[in-house]
Amino acid sequence: MAADMAAEPGTAPAGHHRFTVTEDLAGSCVDAGLARLMDISRSQAAVLIAEGNVTSNAGKVGKSLKLTLGTVLEVVVPDRRDPLEIVEEVVDDLLILLDDDASAIGYRDIRPGSWRFEWGRGAWRAPVISASGGVSNLLVSLLAVAYWWLAGSPRLGTPVGDLFVYTFVANVSGYLNLFPLFSSDGRHLLAHVTAARHTSRQPAAPTSVS
Repeated sequence: MAADMAAEPGTAPAGHHRFTVTEDLAGSCVDAGLARLMDISRSQAAVLIAEGNVTSNAGKVGKSLKLTLGTVLEVVVPDRRDPLEIVEEVVDDLLILLDDDASAIGYRDIRPGSWRFEWGRGAWRAPVISASGGVSNLLVSLLAVAYWWLAGSPRLGTPVGDLFVYTFVANVSGYLNLFPLFSSDGRHLLAHVTAARHTSRQPAAPTSVS
């Protein structure tokens, strides 16, 4: 083989690859031969062929092609990045975080220490996500107080009393994250509310009647 396959078995590494058909692969269907050459499944090879990413003699090959000895296959494997994956991109010495899911719910210009929020379709999910943690912490705190009261108000120093204090303090601390300070969820909620109010104040587009 004329290419060094350094990826894990079963994974086609992104990039351009060149293979020469050997005697043991002569007569094989191109998808079967390519699967063996690249150490991937036959279905993965078939996808690469169907997408036009496999060529021979500057022409695209079909799945039914039979390989012959010495045939050179050129394979271009696209970078199939997870759309929800957060990746880093440097543009003019500026580090930018790309997150398609965050963009889908209204976040814009996401970068370390800075972002903005626009209200639009699907933006209602943003405050729900931001508030869910703090609201859950508040509910657990209230349940802890109820349990402490039902248990007879045990004092600190007893197992039940200590458990109540630790549970209550930890969840109240999480609830305080809803206050708009620093990089808290509260800061996100404030941006969501501000964006929603700004959108609601915009005049409605005029409609024409024919």
